[in-house]
Amino acid sequence: MPMGARHDLVEAKVLTGLVLSELTSGMVSVAVPLLVYGSTGSLTRAALVSLVGLVPTLVFGALGAPQVDRMDRRRFIVAANLARSALLVGAAMAWTYAGTAGVMAMAFVSSSLAAFEKPALRASLPDLFGDRYQEFVGRRAGLSFAVQMVAPLAGGALVGLVGGVWTLAWCATGYVAYALVAWLLPPLNTAEARAGAAGTSSWRALREAVAHVVRRPAVRTLFVYWLVSFIGVPLGTMTAVPYITTSLGHGSLAYGIASACYGPRQWCPPSSRARCASPAGSAGG
Repeated sequence: MPMGARHDLVEAKVLTGLVLSELTSGMVSVAVPLLVYGSTGSLTRAALVSLVGLVPTLVFGALGAPQVDRMDRRRFIVAANLARSALLVGAAMAWTYAGTAGVMAMAFVSSSLAAFEKPALRASLPDLFGDRYQEFVGRRAGLSFAVQMVAPLAGGALVGLVGGVWTLAWCATGYVAYALVAWLLPPLNTAEARAGAAGTSSWRALREAVAHVVRRPAVRTLFVYWLVSFIGVPLGTMTAVPYITTSLGHGSLAYGIASACYGPRQWCPPSSRARCASPAGSAGG
């Protein structure tokens, strides 16, 4: 197979996996609050489940990449997504008995796995695409923007059709599909790279990452943008659940539409991401 065609095939696999991951996560993020609030009538419980799902990203996110560098990244991505799929099925099956506590445990463990799994792929992308990395970033940003608009709509529509419990069970197939696509990717890190990473201190890597953010204005701006959206968006959409479904009397699809309006929250112009990723942008800020 020609080199160009091989690169195109790898890019298609990566983009397919990212779409499956973001689509599934977006649908789950809509289904969970609708399920909890619709079953308990408690906005506090629904907000607590969402908060529990956010904590692992804040706690483990910065330490995820150094830890995963010591493992076979591809195998870890596959295992993590299969585990997240099993967690969704388990939460759906145990809803009658465990209720909110079961969904809360699922959200925490699933988010913890994602905090390690997502850096595993992101750290591999520059080496995977080489000189074509900037082009890939642009295409990925545009595709991510579209998926974040569609996922809440799909989640709200599916909850309206089959209910929250069955929506969680159905979303489990998305993570399984992503695991299958990830298995078809080329190796994401070599045994030599894993051995080298084993001698690296996670805390030292964390300090270097913090220094990188502090010293470079472009990276610092994107970090603040991410942090504000990461905390503010869930709080804003959560308060909309009782207003849309109870006060206005609309269904889950209406909540999905409202959530979709926040779709661009994690999207940044490709030029900004490219600037952060390029040596010139990193050095000059």
